[in-house]
Amino acid sequence: MKRYRHEFDKGWSRRQMAGLGLLEVVLAIAIFAFGMLALVQLQGNITRAGADANTRTIATGIAEEIIERIRAYRKVDADPDNGLWDYKELVGTALDGTVPIGDLNFNVAATITDYWWDPDDEEFVGTTNGLPPDELDHLDKSSYKLLQLDVSWGNREFYVDDTNTGDLATGSITIYEIIPSSPPILGAKVSAEDDGLPGSPPVEYTPGDAPDIIALNFGDGDRFKESTSPTPDIIRAGELAETWFDVVTYSGSADDAVFLRREEFVIVSCECELQAASDPGDGGFRPTTWNGYDYTEGEFVDNKNFGVSANNQQSPFCSTCCRDHHDGGTGEQDGDYEDQRLVYNPWAASITPGSDHPHYSRDNQGDLEPASIGDTYVEACRLIRHDGFFRVAQDFNQKALFAFPEDYLDNSSEVGEYSDYVIGAVTEFVEDDLTDLTLPPDMNPPYVIPASTTDNATSLPTLFGDEQQLRSRGIYIDYVTDEAQDAIDDCVDGADTCPNPAFTTAVELYPFFEVQLTWLSTWTEVEANFPVDVTSEPVEDDNSHDRGRAILQEGGTGQSEVKSRIHKGNIGFSATDSVIPEDGDDASFGEYLLYIDTADGPTPPQNGVLVSGDIQSGVSGVRAADVGIAFQNAQCNRTVTGFTCIVPNDSSQATLTVSGYHKANTTLYACSAEMVILSSQQAPNDNWTTFILPTYEIDTIEISIQSSACP
Repeated sequence: MKRYRHEFDKGWSRRQMAGLGLLEVVLAIAIFAFGMLALVQLQGNITRAGADANTRTIATGIAEEIIERIRAYRKVDADPDNGLWDYKELVGTALDGTVPIGDLNFNVAATITDYWWDPDDEEFVGTTNGLPPDELDHLDKSSYKLLQLDVSWGNREFYVDDTNTGDLATGSITIYEIIPSSPPILGAKVSAEDDGLPGSPPVEYTPGDAPDIIALNFGDGDRFKESTSPTPDIIRAGELAETWFDVVTYSGSADDAVFLRREEFVIVSCECELQAASDPGDGGFRPTTWNGYDYTEGEFVDNKNFGVSANNQQSPFCSTCCRDHHDGGTGEQDGDYEDQRLVYNPWAASITPGSDHPHYSRDNQGDLEPASIGDTYVEACRLIRHDGFFRVAQDFNQKALFAFPEDYLDNSSEVGEYSDYVIGAVTEFVEDDLTDLTLPPDMNPPYVIPASTTDNATSLPTLFGDEQQLRSRGIYIDYVTDEAQDAIDDCVDGADTCPNPAFTTAVELYPFFEVQLTWLSTWTEVEANFPVDVTSEPVEDDNSHDRGRAILQEGGTGQSEVKSRIHKGNIGFSATDSVIPEDGDDASFGEYLLYIDTADGPTPPQNGVLVSGDIQSGVSGVRAADVGIAFQNAQCNRTVTGFTCIVPNDSSQATLTVSGYHKANTTLYACSAEMVILSSQQAPNDNWTTFILPTYEIDTIEISIQSSACP
């Protein structure tokens, strides 16, 4: 029995083991099947979610495009015979419609509510609070409209709800936007014609007032061009550096002007990290260029170096700037690449087709050195709004800089004289294919800006005191390809291909801009001549800095020469440090001399030595251009890149103090191998260093802002 029991146990054990193996297999299959079902469902959900997200992205894009067009209306008062959409005609039913994209039909529906500003009660009123429009007859027009834009869709092939596959995929988005009765400076796309799309209203424009906003008359008395604000809007917030301005071309009288086009710009200074194109999709866009009547976005090209933003504290536009501001790559325009100079700086002495322009890093002392892949480099870009988005355009190219006393351009005759000169000079440039602006030979009498010679110098003191605000303005002209020039000629000849109204002169279609530069220019007195001091403070947010204010010095007599100076390219507008070594060359700057008489008689001789140098920053996010100076027992100027001082030949110790450099959670130092530090302070938001100025003539002093202690 004992033996039998043993064999029985062994047999039962084998059968038991075989049964357990089969059960495990069955359970594994069941678990796997359930897992696969869950995975299939997950994949379906992912696919549906991705398709739904893509659909919503398309719907958002449609809504944004319509809003951009709505914000670009071209008249305020309704005029059913003019063929142009206007502010008063912005009603919901006019914006309703269907936009088919692929297998999707996007239905657009708008609700517009009018609001009025009641000057009697000093409050906003509108239809939403029960006041009908007929009770608001004493008000001219609504102050703004609230737009509610609904975009819904249905899909004939893809079904979002898999539990009911007979239903169409549906969804909707709602976007709100405020449309003011006067278009904002940061308004979007302005079409020159009504292209028939839903919500494509073209804006009445009120020309600005002298002296800061100057309307340039194209010669027929009916077409003008001007900036829409007195000065570019400078934004400085920590490491953020942006400058905004726009220029509008309009037709009609000052009481009934209509937009022809608007160019809106933002200039940014950025820190980028250099990347090499390694995959087929790596690259960026070629520059946005002028095609004869509008800006055209460049194509995206492969095999082109690119950059990424290297600082999350800088302008959000730096991502686009870093990515695109590179030459080279492969694309459809290769055949025209060299001839048409489709690069970001077409005025460079030489361009090698397919290659990138150099980029530079800064070392610890702020000196520029060539950047390699993976290095951080400095950049400055001009971006222009096109179809509601900012694209990187070719660099600015200044062709003329002027400076004049504060009372010039205060009356219509002076504005007319200045306008005739600008239009005449640009016309000569366009028609004769010149490289620089020249005085139009047919101007009678010849154009002479006040204070531009010793014979027509301005004076201090004036009737209003011992100070005078000087002003400067510049003219910039974009590069124009042969194809763009042909398109301009066709428009002037009245060709059907021209999308704008017929023009009479090519200059109306030429991409040039006349800009007020007073608070971007650097102002200095010519060395060894200081009866007048001119302010030139570091650039501050909202133009709160002081530049170009001429102040009569105690005991100052004779004639003083004052210089206005600004870089001709992008960094002139960004008011930041150099991005390439050539930025420091004199040829890269525009400058203009003004003469100021302070009293009869010769200028007293300045008894001293000339001491000058540069200020550089080797600290990420800290701009040398924002460093300020103060002085004692000397006469100093803050120049574009540094400083210039006259140190008297006496026993007094002359000092120069630099300040305004700081970075959160970082200790910074101002160092110089040529000067001795008298005292300094390193504080989070109040760094300054005082140097003892040399008593011998020297023009090679370097002050570096750095994060390491001075040797």
